This record gives sequence, C-alpha cells and structure tokens, in this order.
Amino acid sequence: MQLLCALMCLAGCLAAFRTGATEQTATFSVSAYVPPRLSIERLAGPAVLIVRPEDARAGYKDVTLRYVVRSNVSGGAIVHLTPRIGLTTSMTIGGLSQPLTLGEGDVEIWQTQNSELTLQVRFHLKDEVVPGTYPLPLVVWCEPGEMTDAR
Repeated sequence: MQLLCALMCLAGCLAAFRTGATEQTATFSVSAYVPPRLSIERLAGPAVLIVRPEDARAGYKDVTLRYVVRSNVSGGAIVHLTPRIGLTTSMTIGGLSQPLTLGEGDVEIWQTQNSELTLQVRFHLKDEVVPGTYPLPLVVWCEPGEMTDAR
C-alpha cells in the first residue's frame, strides 16, 4: 500500500513538472583547425646500397624504390630527389613521365595528396668504389606544394 501511495505521489509530481516545461532552442557554430600533415614513407626498396664485386665491375647498381606520399594539404606535395655526392657520378631514374638523369642537383616532382611513387634507379658508380655497404646515395623527402606557373 505504501508503495502504491509513493508511486501516485511520484506520478503527480512528474505530471506537474511536465506541464510547466517549455521547449527552447539554441544555435551555435563550431570551427576546427586541422594542421597540415605531410609524410613520405618508403614501402619497398633498400635503406642502404650494397655494392657487390660484380656491381663495382659493371659500374652501376640498379634498385627499385617505392614510396607513398600522404597529405591533407590541398596543393599536394613536392617530392625532392636529392643525390648524395661521393659514391656515384650520376643516377638515372625511371618510373616518372620520362627518364631523368641526376648529377649533383636536386629535382622536384609534384605529387597529388595521397599517391604512390615507384622509382627504378640506376646508380652509376664511380670507378674507385669498392664493394661494401653504403648509405643510399639518393635522399627522398617532401614538402607541401602548390602547382603554379612559377614552378
């Protein structure tokens, strides 16, 4: 009986509360800053160049390098191919719109926001190179880029 009485009181209180309630709305805007993110990751290919005796005799070493460029920057990315000096006289790079020969200079390649890049590289070794393990004579890095007429 006490339970029934308590339930009746509770129902009455809720009914009184409901009849006095009003509906209100509010609007607000939200903004967020998304910092630019850009990375290049090697998916395949050596981190070092292993020169075997037959490579030194032939005067070159062929490698395939595969990268993925990830970005939230609307202008894509500028990928830099920068040769390290000392081990090679030059390098020939395939896998682009046309073959490219690098000496000592840096080359820039525009890539879309999220894309893969596969490079077939022939490192032309200096005559005095001895068999061994060397740092890869090509540095690949990127920066945010916008394609403009000035590039």
